[in-house]
Amino acid sequence: MNDKGFKVGVLVALIAMIVVVGVGFAAFTTTLNINGNAKVEASSWNLGFSTDPAAITPGEVNVSKGNTQSGITSTTTVVKKATLTDTTVNDWEVTFKTPGDYAEMSFYVLNKGSFDAKVSTFELPTPTCTGTGENAEADAQNVCNHLEYTFTYEAGGANVPFAVDLPLSKNRGVKNLTLKLTYKDDVTDAELPKGEVTISNLGFSIVY
Repeated sequence: MNDKGFKVGVLVALIAMIVVVGVGFAAFTTTLNINGNAKVEASSWNLGFSTDPAAITPGEVNVSKGNTQSGITSTTTVVKKATLTDTTVNDWEVTFKTPGDYAEMSFYVLNKGSFDAKVSTFELPTPTCTGTGENAEADAQNVCNHLEYTFTYEAGGANVPFAVDLPLSKNRGVKNLTLKLTYKDDVTDAELPKGEVTISNLGFSIVY
């Protein structure tokens, strides 16, 4: 009887301890709160060609001409000027007659968006020449051997080759671009074409 009564007493004491501990934990709870606010501001991805360095402005682009040889007047004929939309430089056409003749045009690419951009895809094509008449193949090869096609941008007063990874900063970052085709002046008499040669494959894409 004494062992049995002792066991009951221990059990009652244990239950009492559990209750007391439980009440103790309940009495010392703390709630912590974290508050905050966030917002997403208006943003845009807006790049394009322009005739004006301050705005994406479509329009006609002047094609200038000249000759690389000192004292030689260019005989280049501008058949068709280029026109810009915000994403396209439309077809332009020139005719060369004298070695050293060149044609070039300058325009802008502008970043009016709220994100920095850089060129991810770009490759300047190699011009293709197509001759006419009996000497067509040789004429085409001779002309293409003496063509120089460049696409540059102005940096520090110099024209630098356009390239992949070229950055264009947000909020009106701008690059002054120049596209130039030259019929070089190192042509010999034997290499002068005997018939008309058409130059094609001058178009390309830029992916920012």
